[in-house]
Amino acid sequence: CALPISTKMGMKINLDNYLRKQSTYVLNLALTSRPPAIGAEYAYVSHKAIACFDAGCGGRELLMPQYKAQRPEQPEGLQTAFEAFRTAIAEQGDKVLSLPIDKKDTCAEADDMIATAAAMCKDRGYPSVIITGDRDMLQLIDDSTMCVVYDTLKKTYFDEAAAQKRMGVLPRDMLAYKILAGDPSDNIAGCVGVGTTR
Repeated sequence: CALPISTKMGMKINLDNYLRKQSTYVLNLALTSRPPAIGAEYAYVSHKAIACFDAGCGGRELLMPQYKAQRPEQPEGLQTAFEAFRTAIAEQGDKVLSLPIDKKDTCAEADDMIATAAAMCKDRGYPSVIITGDRDMLQLIDDSTMCVVYDTLKKTYFDEAAAQKRMGVLPRDMLAYKILAGDPSDNIAGCVGVGTTR
């Protein structure tokens, strides 16, 4: 499929080509990275990657009907492009696990699955690298268990110090911060007068 869309600068990009290039980049990064914040220990871990896809809202819309209600509809054909990403993942064999395995029995956002996988790694003492452009994932960073985030937009690794510099709070305090300040990207209001200033 070819899905030309407009960027904020008015340029046209082919979404299908973009997603194919991104999927190749992210898969290669996931299977070959050596995060400096983790160091030598990471080199001894079997390079297994997990790719997560949204499969519902995890019940959030039932609790908060306005959740993400302000977001525009997905571009037509975007799911077809994601299927191309799934195909690229399948070609990696058992090196990459794609979640959810069964979309029919799953109601969870990709974020939920990523956080669960990171928690399982933490419980088992495995280091983990979360590859994303989503700042919400910074709350999962934990230097003591060697969980770092690689920001695909900034092309850099985030440990606790870097996350605090970026967000103004430590990763472990992000939940409290989001509760107070809200999250406009998800259409969640915070307390009046609480939030960042520029």
